[in-house]
Amino acid sequence: MIEISCRKYPGRVEFDVLPSATAHLDPAAATEPDPEEPDPAESFADWMTEALRRSGTTREAAAQRLGVSVKTVNRWIGGQTEPRLRELRRIQDQFGDVPLR
Repeated sequence: MIEISCRKYPGRVEFDVLPSATAHLDPAAATEPDPEEPDPAESFADWMTEALRRSGTTREAAAQRLGVSVKTVNRWIGGQTEPRLRELRRIQDQFGDVPLR
């Protein structure tokens, strides 16, 4: 499950996609992992760290490719923040599908 947050500003709208805070409370929402599927990353931070390692990309190069600051990439990898929807699209284009939990 995910939660989508929408903020409306003059001239623009921003969306954030976050894991649902209540997903762990609903036992019906829990599913057994498919043994054929690789284990999903524990968090976006873990996935992003692994994606950079796999591609041999530095944080600085990733920031430049994604059009964000190095500080932003550091916050994603450190788990302090997660990217917005528009940033997720660029991440997917550069590093592959981002698993949503």
